[in-house]
Amino acid sequence: MSEDDTTKDREFLHLVTNRRAAEPEPYEPLEEVALGDAYATAKGQRTAESLEFRCKDDFGFAIPYGYRPLLWRHSPDSILIEYPGFFTVALTCKGHDELFKRLVDQRVTWINECDDTLAAGLPVAVTRIEILRSYPSREVGKDVAETEPA
Repeated sequence: MSEDDTTKDREFLHLVTNRRAAEPEPYEPLEEVALGDAYATAKGQRTAESLEFRCKDDFGFAIPYGYRPLLWRHSPDSILIEYPGFFTVALTCKGHDELFKRLVDQRVTWINECDDTLAAGLPVAVTRIEILRSYPSREVGKDVAETEPA
């Protein structure tokens, strides 16, 4: 993610949350991430309360699961997490089947973005976290409306 993209994402998040900051504070994760960890899950049989996204450029944000995200397998190497009416988070990843299952169960507490060189040697890795201003559910609805007879 380029610095320009990060600035746009920060501005968009400020617009959505109605909060403005003069200068963003350095991001400090609550939990240490071991090299190669793509995500973490809630311990025991509990579900997670929120989902934290940890980007390579020290930009991070968290969204409560209470916002009812919609999950989409977009392609063999990507997952879309849509927060209807707000935004969509696109994850580019490899080995995403287990991650997708854990997201559906609301057990993932954080997702960590890593660079391509580190990802090459890992079975599961998220190489890009991107905030999109689109809503896949609205697109699906259009497709259904176009195919149904009037």
